Order: sequence, then structure tokens, then C-alpha cells
Amino acid sequence: MGYIIWAVVIAAVSLIYVATILICDQDSGMKRSGKMLAVAVVYILLGAKVVCEWESIMEGITLCFFFAYMVTASYCDACTQQVYRFLYAPSALAGCVYMAAQGFDITRVIPVAAFILLLAVLFGKYFGRADTVAFTISVFFYTHYSGIGIMIWGLLHMLFAISLVIVIKHKKINFRNGNIEPTAFMPYIATTALLLVYISKNIL
Repeated sequence: MGYIIWAVVIAAVSLIYVATILICDQDSGMKRSGKMLAVAVVYILLGAKVVCEWESIMEGITLCFFFAYMVTASYCDACTQQVYRFLYAPSALAGCVYMAAQGFDITRVIPVAAFILLLAVLFGKYFGRADTVAFTISVFFYTHYSGIGIMIWGLLHMLFAISLVIVIKHKKINFRNGNIEPTAFMPYIATTALLLVYISKNIL
């Protein structure tokens, strides 16, 4: 499948998500913003470029659901500081299908479970529910590695996302108390997910 087709698939799934939000919650707080729409379009185009690197059509489709979830959740978070729970299920299922395509065995199941447990126990208190779920879903898309490699990429994702927030928001962070003004974190998670999924598959 070509680049344009993948971009259309990601955009179509994203629009279905947005339409569902607007239908189910007319007071959602979602708003039109030329700047955010432009960023979303760029993200979709970059996501399609990443998907093109995969030879398997099935894996490509799962990535489309993943990137559609990321861009929609980021838009929601930027507008309303919340992410609708129904967005989790399709992307989590896509992640499971992706992992199964790599080989649903103990070398992947245990590291994924260990990362999710580590995230919940040690880092859960530092992230909101939507952020924790996003990192959890993301780790499925690092399972083209196995063993400790999966956990390393999951932890790198967290590190990169936090670092990006610090770089962009450093003037508004109280480093002594660890306080930061209310920030939509999903866009940072989505941006680093796009980068790391590409790097983990094609460069390292």
C-alpha cells in the first residue's frame, strides 16, 4: 500500500474518533483551531511515512490505529485536558495484534507485563490516567524487539517525552518543587512515539 493510502487510513480513523466524541458528548469542549489542525495533519503525514517502512499490511494497519489514537488523544488533551476512554480499546487491541504478529511468546509477554507493572507501581503517581495508558499501549509497538529491549524502548519513550516537556516548558517549571503549570502531556507522548517507533524499527 502506498504512502497516500496510509495517510488516508490514519486520517479516516482519526475522523471517526473525533466524530464519535462530538456525537456522544456535545459538550466535549473540542474546538476548531487552525494551528492544532495543521499540527494534526503534519502528524498524520509523518505517521504515514513511518507506516510505509513496514512490509506487512496487517502491521501497517495496526500502526494506523495507533497513530490515529495518538493524534486524536493529543487533540483532545490540548483542547480539554482529558482523553476519552473509548479511544483506548481499538489501539490496545491493535497493539496486541502487532505483538502477536512479532511472535506472541514469553520473550515478549513477560517484558511487556514487567514494563506495565513498573509503570503502574513506580511511575503511575507521576502521570495522569491517559498518559499512563498511552505509555502502556506504546510498548506493544516496540515488540519487534524481544526481552529487555522492549523495556528499554518503553523507558526511553518515557524519558524522551519528559525531556521534551522540560525543553519546551522549562521557563514554567519550578524545578525545586517539581511543579509545572497544567500541561497537555499527550502531544509530547505522541511526538516521541512517532520518533521512537521509527528509530527502533529502521535505525537501530
